[in-house]
Amino acid sequence: IEEAQQFRSKLSSNLHDEVGSVLSNLSLQSQIASLSATAEQKEELDSIAVMSQEAMDNLRDTVWAIDARKDKYENLVDRMIEYAERSLRYKDMSLVLQKNQWDGQTAIDPEKRQNIYLIFKEAIANIIKHSTGDQVILSVDQSSTHFKMSIHDDGTPDPDQVSDGSGLGNMKMRAESIGGRLSTSQQDGFAVSLEVAV
Repeated sequence: IEEAQQFRSKLSSNLHDEVGSVLSNLSLQSQIASLSATAEQKEELDSIAVMSQEAMDNLRDTVWAIDARKDKYENLVDRMIEYAERSLRYKDMSLVLQKNQWDGQTAIDPEKRQNIYLIFKEAIANIIKHSTGDQVILSVDQSSTHFKMSIHDDGTPDPDQVSDGSGLGNMKMRAESIGGRLSTSQQDGFAVSLEVAV
């Protein structure tokens, strides 16, 4: 087990250092080149810069998922807070964290950690697209038998603008893949709740 964890940590570091530097340079060079480009070239170069940035964000998620040094509940919540605060500021929305029963140093299965995080990202993306509120509440509860999470915004619910369909489907599919149950509510805003057996 220890050998596998060392391999995961080394792999995540190598991905971060080697692939990350290439994507970073690509983004930077395309931005510099666009400064002296024609209007048509500028549009293409800006598109390359945006795609490079998106690839870097996806790489960070992959690196984090692989890294065995991040296999604790505290690492999961820290990552969720980082993502939410970075994303929600573009809509002037704030994040409130509520920890109920909690032991952040407890280890979590890497597959569950990754899927819980991706469910959370999808919920935040949905809120950014459709919420009329200014606050998101993230509530987490963890015991020896379960992990519970709810993401709830304080906007006015609109049944026609809650999700694009595929987002909710993806969240439910991910929840089922780790033996979890996912539910949604439109009571006083939009809420996503997840419960996973530990």
